[in-house]
Amino acid sequence: MAMAKNKIFMAYDRFINKDFMHLRCPEAADICTTIIKGYSLAFRGDDFRAMANIEPKKGGVIPVMLYSISERDENEIDCFIGFPKYYRKETFVTTIGGEPVYALAYVLNIMDRKTEEIRLLGLPHKSYLKTMREGYDMAGLDQKYIDDAVWSVNKMRL
Repeated sequence: MAMAKNKIFMAYDRFINKDFMHLRCPEAADICTTIIKGYSLAFRGDDFRAMANIEPKKGGVIPVMLYSISERDENEIDCFIGFPKYYRKETFVTTIGGEPVYALAYVLNIMDRKTEEIRLLGLPHKSYLKTMREGYDMAGLDQKYIDDAVWSVNKMRL
């Protein structure tokens, strides 16, 4: 499979978990982890159904996993995450080995298209968090980014 035909996919949610990713996208190839500056991880939606999002934040940093994905893989991700109802596609610039690359990421539509209500911060289901945490462990990433996102939800409620 020629990498030139593939896209670089930037995962920050459950897809950061390589087992989760490869179960849904068997043609995907791991590239590396990197960070995105100026963004932070957040969870938005109703409690126990909230989904991960990458949101602009001055001084923020978020670790991500980069994969090479085929068109078939992209279609699988589209269906799985509910594109375009829940997520939209955006292109981010990141680096691989110090070289800039363009990466596809799915960003949560903060406004619910059906109800036109803003998706507030909420807690994801424990299995969603477990999959993310396992992915962070697999990639050798610091769990503090997940903890900070969960803390933000709880802090808002104090």
